[in-house]
Amino acid sequence: MTGGTTLGADDWRIEVVGHTTLMVYQGDGGTGWTEVTPAAGEILWADSISASPWNSTPHWIFEFHLKKTSGLIIPPAPPIGLRVACYDASNSEAGVQEWAPDSERDVPEGWGLISAYGGGPIPEGLTIGVMVLLSSVSVLIASHYFRKRSSSGKREK
Repeated sequence: MTGGTTLGADDWRIEVVGHTTLMVYQGDGGTGWTEVTPAAGEILWADSISASPWNSTPHWIFEFHLKKTSGLIIPPAPPIGLRVACYDASNSEAGVQEWAPDSERDVPEGWGLISAYGGGPIPEGLTIGVMVLLSSVSVLIASHYFRKRSSSGKREK
């Protein structure tokens, strides 16, 4: 989230045209974009026409995935700036719809701020507390069975 009024080399634009063509651009350090070619599979995306929990009328739903650690575009840790915009060619009167409201494609300081990712880690069941408990039980059982015993069968102290 470097903001600013000009595009940096760490600013990216991912554009899908006509639900079929993926185009990727990198900021040129000024007010423009340079088209780049990501590696195959680097950006995963899918779209469909369906209803959603927020709108029962079937509509276009677009999803993309960038969670990765290598390649051309590596998503930074939060906070990050993000602008999502769409244009419906069948309803040109609606114009461009965007989030953050009134943001501009080429002005990073107006993009929305994502300060953290939600959700947190998925619990795996074996927490530190469970591991300490299991280790303690193992030590107690081992100490019971491996104590020295006298020849008379009584335990030595």
